[in-house]
Amino acid sequence: MGHRTVQEAERLLEPVAAAYNTDARWIRVRTEDYFGTLDFSGQRVLEVGAGKGLYAACVATLGAEQVIALEPELSGSSGDAIATFNQRLDRLNLPAIDFRPLTMQEFTAPPESFDMIYLLAVINHLDEQHVRRLHVSQESREIYRALMQPLYDWLKPGGLLVISDTSRTHAFTPLVNLGILKRHPFQPSIDWDIHQSPDLWQTLLEQIGFVSVDFHWATNWRYPWIPRLLTDNPLVARVYSSLFVLHAIRP
Repeated sequence: MGHRTVQEAERLLEPVAAAYNTDARWIRVRTEDYFGTLDFSGQRVLEVGAGKGLYAACVATLGAEQVIALEPELSGSSGDAIATFNQRLDRLNLPAIDFRPLTMQEFTAPPESFDMIYLLAVINHLDEQHVRRLHVSQESREIYRALMQPLYDWLKPGGLLVISDTSRTHAFTPLVNLGILKRHPFQPSIDWDIHQSPDLWQTLLEQIGFVSVDFHWATNWRYPWIPRLLTDNPLVARVYSSLFVLHAIRP
């Protein structure tokens, strides 16, 4: 991947920020934190679980040649992800994005098709029954390895896999377990039982064959007037959301 300055990236992302009613600086910070770059020139990319398309739009705007964005949104769902995605794609005029209303299990592609594949807040939804038991069940781990195998197969050698999710535990877990708190005070809607720790995902990915598997806690540096040292550290991550970013390479 190439190099693009922060200033240039934020200028390019301004229409995306306007379409999604957010801030160009913040989505630039998040994009760089997720992917480690602001330049996707010539890349063929797969997003699993695109939601309303914010990061597909960011990656396409920052130069990707093609972004296949999968978003099934089950029939009967009260969400509006697909409708919002289509409306914003029309507004932004991003022909590099190829939206497909499919699950990862329904999608097919030739081997070695993509330079990068990413799943943001999605890996735990591939099988919510078995993800609850990954830390205690060999059977569930085998099922999940089989589910994740296509991610390896679809990547080109040297290709990057990015997974971001919330860890199973957080700073308030002991208080919740003791009944002192009913839920996480900052993230009350998260079902923590359908998440797993980043080191468990590391182990599964290494067993599949990925190398250079590592993770960091996701940035919380939303406001530039707050010193980054106070927002981007393990303590704040564990208190606020336990959101991690994991990178793995297909050798």
